[in-house]
Amino acid sequence: MIPVHLYGKMIPMSELMTQAKKANISVIEDAAQAFGTFQDGKAAGTWGDVGCLSFYPTKNLGALGEGGMCLTNQKALAEKIRLLSNHGQAQRDEHTLVGRNSRIDTLQAAFFNVLLDRFDKFQEKRKKLAGIYWQELVGIKELTLPPAAEDSNLHFFVI
Repeated sequence: MIPVHLYGKMIPMSELMTQAKKANISVIEDAAQAFGTFQDGKAAGTWGDVGCLSFYPTKNLGALGEGGMCLTNQKALAEKIRLLSNHGQAQRDEHTLVGRNSRIDTLQAAFFNVLLDRFDKFQEKRKKLAGIYWQELVGIKELTLPPAAEDSNLHFFVI
């Protein structure tokens, strides 16, 4: 099952995880737009078996090019993901499965580290701007405003 957290708002993960566990279904969270969002004290991308994050420039935590990350607390799954992202090789020229080169390059990692340090400030500004939008747009009956900011990282302010 692949739940997608759109616009920085998480779907109800506690309920979904209960249902998935009962049905013995793995959960891969698409948390590309939800970095910085929490539900019941748990971060987006940490509820399922795997959480996928994107560091594409248009995300709320983006580098200046391509990049991303998979999150898991399952050792065997983490090892397989590492293999897949490094041409299927655990050590040079020893390929145990078909993989690809999907490692973040050093330059993007450097940009990402700088932006990660500023993430909380960027989020504060997003929430401040969203507050202004809510205040100024609340009286327009033709608009449906997004839910309150406390359960969203406000990746987008979608009306």
